[in-house]
Amino acid sequence: EVIYNPIDHDLYEPSYDNNNYFIYFGRIEKIKGINSMIKASIDADVNLKIVGEGNELDYLKEKFKGYSK
Repeated sequence: EVIYNPIDHDLYEPSYDNNNYFIYFGRIEKIKGINSMIKASIDADVNLKIVGEGNELDYLKEKFKGYSK
């Protein structure tokens, strides 16, 4: 059985403005690799906005608290 994404992508227009950031939107769990994503964004000097909740949230906030803008 295939479960398709319930969001109609035709209703949204992507924005390609260069705002120098990436967004992660989803569960904040260790299996998602957000720790590596944060490290990569720091190394590349690119802002990363993270939206979501999960078991890894408090750990990541504490580990990277000096990098928050």
